Formats: sequence, structure tokens, C-alpha cells
Amino acid sequence: MTDSERQLVDLFLDGGLPESEHAILFERLESDPEALAYLAERSQLHVDLRRSFTRRKLQHLAVATAAMPSPGNSRARSPRSRMSWRGLAAAAAVLAVGFATLWQGKGTSPVIAHMRQAFGARWENCTLPTEPDSPLGPGRLRLAEGLATLRFARGAEVILEGPAELELIGEQICRLHRGSLVAHVPEPARGFSVLTPSATLIDHGTDFGIRTDARGNANVHVMQGAVELRHANGKAPVRLITQEMTAITPQQVLPVKRMEAEPRLPLQAGDSPAFTSEVSTRSGGGTAFVSEVRGEGGDRAPILFLKNSRTQTGYGRKVLFRFDLSTLPQIPNLTEAQLTFTLVPTGSGYAARANDAHLVAYALTDAAERWWNDRNFRWDQHPAFDPDPGRVDGSRAVRVGEITVPRGVQSGSFSIRDARLTEFLRSAGPRSLTFIVVRENPIEEDTGLVLGIAGNHHPTLPAPTLSVR
Repeated sequence: MTDSERQLVDLFLDGGLPESEHAILFERLESDPEALAYLAERSQLHVDLRRSFTRRKLQHLAVATAAMPSPGNSRARSPRSRMSWRGLAAAAAVLAVGFATLWQGKGTSPVIAHMRQAFGARWENCTLPTEPDSPLGPGRLRLAEGLATLRFARGAEVILEGPAELELIGEQICRLHRGSLVAHVPEPARGFSVLTPSATLIDHGTDFGIRTDARGNANVHVMQGAVELRHANGKAPVRLITQEMTAITPQQVLPVKRMEAEPRLPLQAGDSPAFTSEVSTRSGGGTAFVSEVRGEGGDRAPILFLKNSRTQTGYGRKVLFRFDLSTLPQIPNLTEAQLTFTLVPTGSGYAARANDAHLVAYALTDAAERWWNDRNFRWDQHPAFDPDPGRVDGSRAVRVGEITVPRGVQSGSFSIRDARLTEFLRSAGPRSLTFIVVRENPIEEDTGLVLGIAGNHHPTLPAPTLSVR
């Protein structure tokens, strides 16, 4: 949206826009959600003038205006009356009910969406309610972590992934200031639009995902259907269809390409909280992940990838932790043990396309495999190998505990505290112990989230720790 177009909107609201230019403005409003959003924002400055107009009066005025003669035949009206309130009514008639709701009377806010449900959600500094089933008017939602599902009035369903900031503008439009969302847009909601700092996404009946940062860099992925991207640079729109993706920079929309199986999303500063803790695996132990994906894995990885997908074969990952227990005293007499690790966003896949993650830890029992070196084995050569990404060879490892990571949660510290873990350490008393962690339940959707665990070489987060007492 150019500066001259912003001036048109401001003049229109102030009553100083000549009627000869109203058609230019209305045409722009009909075709550009960003222009409509700007008008909605600026119109809030005129709330005192609108409070005396109820919604019913506005609707009657819009109908009456639609039947009036052309502007050139209206000579008796004062300039401000003709250019401001008549213009508002005409705009409402042109842009239909969704636009008209912006002018409800008595200072009330229109209900443009509902908060349906949330998973592991933590909110901060929101201007809208966050309780399930809450009606939502214009305002902002700031989701620190987790998932939240919103349903807009026309039927568009949006799943917001924390950390993210979403501004609700109207029944068919919202602004994603930062973070990720996945949207399902049925036919009645065709035309649903998402504004970002650099571009506008307009839906043409689709399932899509988008992530943006506050600087205007974004990635768009179309799972099904089609979307149109309009960059702020004013160049021709770019169309994406099923299984296509592209990146957006503050300067341009990059070339469209085939969507990756695990879409890479731009991580944002502050996505991962900082922790300080003693790191047990860095003292004579090790961390690694092994992957079906060629070229991945290794013990130097700062983030250990973990995935099990039913629809995407060849993308399984398992994680290995090794501890040197020689410094732990009186292992046969311990009363409790706890395995702790820190989740960290990987930026691969969408949390909205995944379910709860059931993570299981196995302790390696085969002494010959305890001193593994990941540089010497491939996916099919790792300790206690089983081709299933959610399993290990039960003859060479024993299950010692599990934990469920709620859907949408991608960061934070998690601990496995289980009597089986304590008993294994007490009875076996190994001096070196390897845990193999798998995601037991597969992801049911494609483009699903890859979980991440901070490894030995993560620059700020603690590596896995084994605590005993």
C-alpha cells in the first residue's frame, strides 16, 4: 500500500476526499485486503463520531445511498456530510456485511471470531479473551507457547503456533505480526486474507501454513488448494497451488518451488528460552541423533532431531544420550533417578499438523554397544536397531520410562522419573549408560513437526542430565 493510497483513506475519513475519487478508493478497498485493514485501523480514530449510529441505522443508510443519484446531482448537501457519512455508507454497501460491522453503534465491538480451544497454551499481554468459546472482536492475541484454534465468522479456521502475535481485524482478515499459523478455509470463507509485514496472502479455498518474523521475512506453504501473494513492492501477484511453497523477503517474493516434506521455517530470536544447569552428558558422555534422512545426524549437532511419521517414510529420527556414571556414588543404594532434557524448536514442520508426542526412553543393555561412535554407523547400524522409528530392539535395550509432550509444545524442560529407570540403574550398575529416545506414536499428517532436543553442542541450553539420589 503506497503513501498516496494511505492519504486517500485519511482524506476519506476526514471528509476531505472529493467524490470524484471515491470510486478509486472503493475499487482499491475491494481488491486489496491491506487497504481495507488500514481503513479499519484508521476508522477507530473516528469512534466518537460513529457512536451515535447504530448498526441498524447504518444498514438503512447504506440501502438508501445505493439508490441515490450520482454524486454530481447532490448539490444541497454540505461537503462534510456528503463526503464523510455518505462515503462510509457507500463503502459499507460495496464491501458487504463484513465491512459494515466495523461501524457498529454504541461503541460495541463486532464478533469476528471465536476462540475454540487451546493446547499447552501460555498467553501474554493479550487484548482479547483467551478462554475456550470466547467471542473475539478486533484486537491482538500474543501466544507465548502452545497452540490455539480460532474460527472466524465466515468459517475460516486458524491454528496459531506459539510464540506468535496475531491481530484480528475483520471476519475475513487478520494480521500475523510474527510466528506461525496453519489455516483451513472452506468455500464460504474463500478470500480469507492474512497480512504480514511484507505481503498479503489471499486464500482461494485452501489449507496453508505461513510463518513470518517482525522484519518481514516469511515462508508460505500450500498443503491443498491455492493462495495469492501480493507483496508490498507492488509487483504482480504470485499464485501458489497444492504442494507448492515460497519465501518472502522485505524486498520480494522468491520463486515458487515444490513443497518440502518438512518445511523449513525461519526461527525467530527469542524462540528458545535460556537455561543454566549442570550438563551431565558433556562429562565423558555424548549426545547424537541418527536419521533415515541421508546427510543428517551426528554427535556434533546442537539440536537432536526426533520424528516418527506415518505418512512420510524415510524421515524417522532417534536420539541417543550417553552418560559416564563413574562419578556418581553408591549407585546400588540410590532411591530415585531422573532423566531431564530440554526441548528446542527445530523450525522444521508445523506443530499444527502433529499430535501429542509420546516419547519413550530405552536403556541399552548390550555392553558391546555402549561405547558407540555415531561416525561409524548409519541408520541401520545404530545400537539396538529396529527399522521402525518408534521402536528399538527389545533384546538389546529395556524400556525405562516415557513422557507425553502436549501438542504444540516445542520448548521447555522435561523429565522422566520412573521406578523402572531407578531399578535398572540399581540392579545393573553400569559405568556407562546409553539411553535411546524415540517418538513411539507416529504423526498422522504430512508436514508435521520435527521435535528437537538440546544436545551437547547447543550454545545456550543445557544438554541431557541424569540425576540420582
